[in-house]
Amino acid sequence: MIFDPTSMSDNRQRPKVFFTGFLVNNLKVTAGSAHSPLSKDISGLSNNKDEYINLASSQSNIEIRFSSNSYLEAEKNQFTYRMRGFQMSGSY
Repeated sequence: MIFDPTSMSDNRQRPKVFFTGFLVNNLKVTAGSAHSPLSKDISGLSNNKDEYINLASSQSNIEIRFSSNSYLEAEKNQFTYRMRGFQMSGSY
């Protein structure tokens, strides 16, 4: 077997992102739990305009946990996010 590094190509497949957890004010919330803003399990949410999370003013600290389905050169994967209706300043 001969290995020729010049015959290698870049992996241009973008990994999919999966939501794995959602915390509000440092407490894990699930659909159906008390005061939960989730209408269904966080893993079922997608980038669909009809799927969103409404937060009360008292729910000001959130953490979104996620994973990817590709670990090829995982250190090079970069993720961005957008929060509609929220004015952000600076860079992410």
